[in-house]
Amino acid sequence: MLDGLGTLAPGRLLLVGRWSYYAEGAGVGRDAHNTIDLGARGIPPGESPDQAALFGVALGDTVATLREMGWDVWLFRQVPEIADYDSRDVARRLAHGRMSAAEASALTFANPERLASRVARAEAAIMPLVTSGAVTLIDPWPDLCPERCGALQAGEGLYFDNNHLTNAGALRLRDLFRPFLDGGAGNGTGASE
Repeated sequence: MLDGLGTLAPGRLLLVGRWSYYAEGAGVGRDAHNTIDLGARGIPPGESPDQAALFGVALGDTVATLREMGWDVWLFRQVPEIADYDSRDVARRLAHGRMSAAEASALTFANPERLASRVARAEAAIMPLVTSGAVTLIDPWPDLCPERCGALQAGEGLYFDNNHLTNAGALRLRDLFRPFLDGGAGNGTGASE
């Protein structure tokens, strides 16, 4: 990747990922079976440091390298995961009377403590980069979680499944990308504009 970037004139670069996957090594809820195993070069498998520590070092090194190459680095904070939500499954179960409205409603919201725990180790690596101004953060959480993180907000479906947004969810976030797309410089504080 870095070789390819070296052929381009530096500008703005946006890093997007499900950062918790990298820090934790696995998905959550409906995606718990999906795994990512980070490894350190030259260290035998099983002897590597903690996955979150590896993620922190790799992200920090990547950002430092990109900045040395002249890139203005932006980072998209991963959307909150609604661990057990899948719109298709909920709709089918409701239609066939296998789920009550109360059960469906419970699946559409993220447990705040579980969500905070899920992102903690990833954000332990990300937030120092934001605070130092090494990256400019694009933060979807205020738009997706006005009071509580949920797949449905104000009667509108924002999530297709536990981590993918619907068109309505994406449209809710579009203005967050304007400073990046319009050529605005990173704000130097790392906070969303």
